[in-house]
Amino acid sequence: MSGRILCVVVGPVRRINSPPILFPCKHLNFSRTTTEDELLSRKVIGRFDPGLSHEGLAEYADLECAKGRRLVEGIRGAFKLTTLKFQCLDRMKESIGVNPCSLCTYCWDGKD
Repeated sequence: MSGRILCVVVGPVRRINSPPILFPCKHLNFSRTTTEDELLSRKVIGRFDPGLSHEGLAEYADLECAKGRRLVEGIRGAFKLTTLKFQCLDRMKESIGVNPCSLCTYCWDGKD
């Protein structure tokens, strides 16, 4: 996997400081990924729901629901980690302390 992942290690738990990236950045080229199919999260989702629509990804973006947990488990397995947790988008926005209207979240929720 290319790029960097910011991660906090708390005992045996890896917690990624952002939600899983579901959409390649189309604004700032934040990642090296140029197509959705290159993203690990989309590869994992493709195994569960081949041909899923853009709108259907919202369930995977919610890390509290069954599909979101399934996505995290698939990514954990791909990296062969014993545990993995991601920061949810709402908590990340809250912790940054920036007006949500001033924050681009496209790569996490697909919303412009």
